Amino acid sequence: MTTLETLLNRLSIDQDENSWREFYSFYQMFILSYAMRKGLKRSEAEDVLQETMVSMMKAFRSGFKYDPNKGRFRGYLTVVTSRRVNDALRRLGKRPIVYVENPEVLAQPEEKEIEQDLDWMRALLDQAMKNLADANRFSEINLRAFKLYWIKGMSGENAAAMCGMTANNVYQITSRVKAALVREVEKLTGAAT
Repeated sequence: MTTLETLLNRLSIDQDENSWREFYSFYQMFILSYAMRKGLKRSEAEDVLQETMVSMMKAFRSGFKYDPNKGRFRGYLTVVTSRRVNDALRRLGKRPIVYVENPEVLAQPEEKEIEQDLDWMRALLDQAMKNLADANRFSEINLRAFKLYWIKGMSGENAAAMCGMTANNVYQITSRVKAALVREVEKLTGAAT
């Protein structure tokens, strides 16, 4: 996987299918969680995801280039996503969220910035966990023990009992998975966070 900045630059130059697949894979959970947090059901959020991806393809084909001096890319992506969410809310006869007219204006109120960062971190961790699972770096049971203990907050003893291992195994696995997650997140984000 390339860094996000490299991927965004590649999409500005070359519209290859692999780059779009990578872009979709990386941002899908961010877009879905944003749309659902704004009140859409999963199926409606999936429609927003598809519409957002079409909008991004059009933007890149029309010459959009990521410029880190103008703000973070996810700020721009949030503006595009919020427009698609508004479209969906209007179709459903619901009141749209605040509509941002100018995607160049990436500054947001602090509370929205925090929500956006939390969505981003969740999506990033989800993608990193998916990458670890896809690469078979850890067994399914080890990842389950990690999730139960570290993510869900279960005691080491209870997680161990559910996974058929000792609490000490859970602690050791958690340490290894956390280290691998840090490396994976660093690989995913590169310089374009």
